Amino acid sequence: MATTATGRPPFEAIYPAPPPQTTTYATLFNSITINPKQSALINSKTIVKSIEIIHGEPTITFSMEERQDFMIEEGLHQAVVFKLSHGAPDLKVLRSILPKHLGTKGNCLIGLLAPRQILLRFDLYEDYVLALSRSVNYLLYK
Repeated sequence: MATTATGRPPFEAIYPAPPPQTTTYATLFNSITINPKQSALINSKTIVKSIEIIHGEPTITFSMEERQDFMIEEGLHQAVVFKLSHGAPDLKVLRSILPKHLGTKGNCLIGLLAPRQILLRFDLYEDYVLALSRSVNYLLYK
């Protein structure tokens, strides 16, 4: 910093600070940048499907591509539904037994669909194929 002969710094103009800007929802929404792929997904969610009457029942039909997109979007492209026999252990026990029984290497999410059906979602494709390749699964419990 340069000083004058008196040892004081030269005069500097001090400007008042600008007033704080109020942030609104609209400014936040406009400032978010969305890539084209995300905007296509957002736009695709708002399309309303037409309802057809088939055999007296209101029906909405989806193409195979739409089904595949939905499965990937919901994380169901590597999911298996298991049917349980009467007297199967409760869900807490199944969550600890099944990954060991199937020999999964990745994460395995287990949820209850119905009283005798569970949904298994696998992170790794290898675990998904391994679970599907078994024709029958018997659990030795207790």
